[in-house]
Amino acid sequence: MLAFLRTVGRSATCDFLAQNLGKVRQLPLTLGLTVAAVAIAALPEAAALLQYDRAALRAGELWRLATGHLTHWNFDHLFWDAIALLLLGAYCELRDRRMYSRCLAVGAAMISVGLILLRPDVQLYRGLSGLESALFVLAAWHYGSDARRSGNLQQAASLTMP
Repeated sequence: MLAFLRTVGRSATCDFLAQNLGKVRQLPLTLGLTVAAVAIAALPEAAALLQYDRAALRAGELWRLATGHLTHWNFDHLFWDAIALLLLGAYCELRDRRMYSRCLAVGAAMISVGLILLRPDVQLYRGLSGLESALFVLAAWHYGSDARRSGNLQQAASLTMP
């Protein structure tokens, strides 16, 4: 896995982002999610109203299933989530916006439903980390698809090497 991260980090992702840096306007979803998370963090009372809260969900506040992913516990949590979202989101959104938006929607739904069904002990949840994990899988899928298409077996094998 470390070899994959090094390879992706140094070549495919960085090269892709460097070549597409001028396309910031083509990242409405990534930038919109990042701005929303920062805006929510600037208003602590908003985070409390939007976080995943099991008791509030039982009371019918179903928007929390989606908005909980945009809330954060503190600045460090927000900072690292925003960095990861900007990097992974830019890569995935520029590659295929439709697949990117589906990944975010399905990921958000699966995480929220998973919390309800599989983790009844979790009363509160905040953060983009789960969605970033889904985006990492999507980025790896793009990377593997490119390697397979180009016939670069070494690059494709780096996805499975420890």
